[in-house]
Amino acid sequence: MKKSLRDRVSLALRRLPALSTGAQRLIAALSRRNVEIAQLVKIIERDPMLAARVLELSNSGVFGRLRRFQSVQHAVVFIGTSSLRRHAISWTIGGVLKRLPDMPRWSASRFTRHSEAVALLTDSLCDHLPIRGSDGAFIAGLMHDVGKYVICAEAPDSIDTILSLRGLGCQPVTDCERDVLGIDHAEISCMAAEKWLLPDNVCQAIHRHHDAESQANDLELSFALAKSDGFVNGLGWTFLSSPADAVATIEWPGRETGVARSLESFGASLQAASA
Repeated sequence: MKKSLRDRVSLALRRLPALSTGAQRLIAALSRRNVEIAQLVKIIERDPMLAARVLELSNSGVFGRLRRFQSVQHAVVFIGTSSLRRHAISWTIGGVLKRLPDMPRWSASRFTRHSEAVALLTDSLCDHLPIRGSDGAFIAGLMHDVGKYVICAEAPDSIDTILSLRGLGCQPVTDCERDVLGIDHAEISCMAAEKWLLPDNVCQAIHRHHDAESQANDLELSFALAKSDGFVNGLGWTFLSSPADAVATIEWPGRETGVARSLESFGASLQAASA
């Protein structure tokens, strides 16, 4: 099984829907903190679907609009880069992930709830702490567990064995997966991110998010992603994970103030999303 699953991963990933060229360009641009508004406008104007979504957002009640925007440039300036990043990623990558078909052990709704919450919290931590590669936080949160889709598709009978091993608490879930399958969901998720040409720092954070606790530097994106994943699991918004991967609080020595502000912002974002 170890060799056969690894060999089948690339074929399974080909079944993931492709991102449009416009979506790939926009995400790549938004993953740079110093991106210029003119560049974003140029990319969006070339993609009618993206242009329509941006204008719809700018004229929606989300921002308490006072007048109607008809220009993409004015809409982008009004929305702002940070807000546009979250919405654009939700339209593109989030939209594709939500359309993955259900199958035994896979639930698109449970996956979406977990991944969106992790994305919001990781992004919030990066807003309040000096995390390197922070512009990729929301994308990394959405993508970090998509590798579990391939495991459900190709080796669903292995999931209970993996969770039982993880429940013993002796080794990380990715070690358990590699023992059983020869590959782990974080590596598969990284491969999916690479398929969509996502930035290198996003791919690396996804690949390392279950190994982040062993890193010497706590200001890496993978570290923030790991903290968010455990906390969201602790809220009960789990997806094919063991209770051993859930935490009730975010313990981050020396970063308590930033963490507290992040959790406050995260709670407000969840309220706004459910309103």
